[in-house]
Amino acid sequence: DMVSIDPADGGGYATGKAVINGTTINTVSDQVFYSANVAAEKLDKLFPKNSNIDVNLYAYSGHADIPNFKLNPRVFVQIVPYQFQNIAFGPAFIERWAEKVKRFGIRDYFKYPDSYYDLPGGYTINQLMTRAMHAERAGSEGTTYESSYSKFATAIPLWVLIRFMADGKTDWQNEYQQLIRDLFGTAAAPIGKMFHLFYESSNFVGNDLQEAQHYLEEARKTNPGSTITKRLDELQLYLTYVKLELDSKNTQTGDMEQRLLPVYKMAWTLYESKIIDSYRMMQLISYSFLNAKGFDAATTKKYKDLHQKLFPETKNTDAYWKQNASVAMYSAKELSNMYQQQTKETKNNSLTNATSSLATAEIIQKAGMNFKPVEQFRVRGGSTVRGYFIFYAEKKSDIEINYTLSNPKTAPSISISGTDESYQNIIDQVLTDKSGKYKITIPQGITYLFVNARPNTVYQFDIEVKNIWTYFNPAPRGKMSFNNNEGQPTYEPPFYPSYFYVPKETTEIRLKVQKNRLAVYTPSGKKITTSELLGTMHGGWEIRNIKVAP
Repeated sequence: DMVSIDPADGGGYATGKAVINGTTINTVSDQVFYSANVAAEKLDKLFPKNSNIDVNLYAYSGHADIPNFKLNPRVFVQIVPYQFQNIAFGPAFIERWAEKVKRFGIRDYFKYPDSYYDLPGGYTINQLMTRAMHAERAGSEGTTYESSYSKFATAIPLWVLIRFMADGKTDWQNEYQQLIRDLFGTAAAPIGKMFHLFYESSNFVGNDLQEAQHYLEEARKTNPGSTITKRLDELQLYLTYVKLELDSKNTQTGDMEQRLLPVYKMAWTLYESKIIDSYRMMQLISYSFLNAKGFDAATTKKYKDLHQKLFPETKNTDAYWKQNASVAMYSAKELSNMYQQQTKETKNNSLTNATSSLATAEIIQKAGMNFKPVEQFRVRGGSTVRGYFIFYAEKKSDIEINYTLSNPKTAPSISISGTDESYQNIIDQVLTDKSGKYKITIPQGITYLFVNARPNTVYQFDIEVKNIWTYFNPAPRGKMSFNNNEGQPTYEPPFYPSYFYVPKETTEIRLKVQKNRLAVYTPSGKKITTSELLGTMHGGWEIRNIKVAP
């Protein structure tokens, strides 16, 4: 049994420092977890023989960090490592807490509709399982997921996850393949290829949709039985929804009303089937109109009215979902015709024109034909931004960092944390000296590093790497800058540690860069000077477009 004492989001905290009954309170985490200790001590008195009655709270947001005192054994902490905290990179954050507490669990997020809209791609099944297995190794008693109630966006990976949690078998790939065979029988081979696009790739775009439609067509040719045919029919409905949702994000397909209302109607049509999380999608579409600005006052008012009519809990008698089913939902014939039309549209975009999705190692191999990675660069950042690096080592290698730290108000402090792709090589180091050297040994392959600075702390790194490529996906976050010898931000190749891999089919690239700092060079060393300024942004940023020769 659990007693939750988690403070409400936005409730606020006291400021300053204090000493309460001999316990020093320095931080928000100290305040929150001291309260947890007080509650646990009361449970000790009330239920001395019932050690199973615990105090539960999250470690996230303003109280993500570890308190500076011991916690009562009854305090059960739900760690939120992968969102709403900037203390350390996820696995390092878990291991810090694992050393502190007797018992803990994890709260994580897997493709919830607010961020993923029940589309394929995004958060891969491999990433899901890697996180789960690392949490188990670190001592977590279980994970609570915020996810989506969707058969094809989330249910398949979550089934695999639950099997691992139930029996602890780490060969989840076999369970995954067996599930596909059990569900789709003779059609398992083409559906397995479709699911590869859904769950094993982080991107899913129009060309992937065309492939998925092709695999569904191949599956129908395998003479499946009636049960499997029903599942293929549901996959067809899901692909119909996916096309509508992808089109809704393309402003060239119409105004907001034209793009979003078909998705809303499809969500209501699929409500009973649970193919997507229809209720949440209907809410999200309604919210899209709440604060939308039209091109005139009348359109803005129309959008607000739409918000009221679309909201699932609305009491408006003209609510869309209260209309007759023939109006509020698509008929079977309309759905069939829509899918046929969608397949014609996607077939017009030949797969031969698709940008190939390459693994990092393949991209680096191609880049290595014309480029060499820089071996030294300087970066400057601080507490207002997240320093986020990705390194690819061709073999086991060292990263050497000469650092300087400054803080005008208190002692400077930064945390450097990270991991390799398998979450086996966990990096976690706090630096408090004003200057020094720090060396990190990373294995072959990809390693992620995250830098978090204490409030008001500014850091400068002179980084030396050998046999290592440094890259960013997406671009460096916030105001982290790469400086030349004069200490000025620059994008010039000697100082900026990244090349852009541009697939040969690409004809133009849009970049958000610091004002008047863009410097792009071809592999031969020729500077591209024909960038087009598309607009400026607050904080000294601008959007530029550059043409790329085929």
